[in-house]
Amino acid sequence: MQIIKHHALKWPGLLLDLVLPPRCPMTGALVGRQGALDPEYWAKLNFIRKPFCVTCGNPFANAITGEMTCGACMEAPPIYGRGRAVLRYDDASAGMILKYKHADGTQLAHIMAHFMMQGGSEVLRKADLLIPVPLHRW
Repeated sequence: MQIIKHHALKWPGLLLDLVLPPRCPMTGALVGRQGALDPEYWAKLNFIRKPFCVTCGNPFANAITGEMTCGACMEAPPIYGRGRAVLRYDDASAGMILKYKHADGTQLAHIMAHFMMQGGSEVLRKADLLIPVPLHRW
């Protein structure tokens, strides 16, 4: 019974893919599945990886061992405990971020949520509270 249900759930998606082939929400190129990014676009994204500041999450230029705090956070500690970003904000990521935040790019929600879970999973596991920050005070 479960197998029939599982396959039955795929038909609407397959029909949708036939009528509206999956396209990258950024480039419009055909992709393998709905919500995927074009591999050429993906390759241009600069993901932030360790080593980075344990407070603000800004990456260090040189390899270090252990957890370190950057000079800026030591000089003027931020009001928050820990912050993380997934991508460097540059020419490659700016279009995607701005489209999601300001241009009703809801088709990017799944992709961005996945990115944020990957980038912030360590912080989220230790968090007592997650507070969304609105884009505007109203």
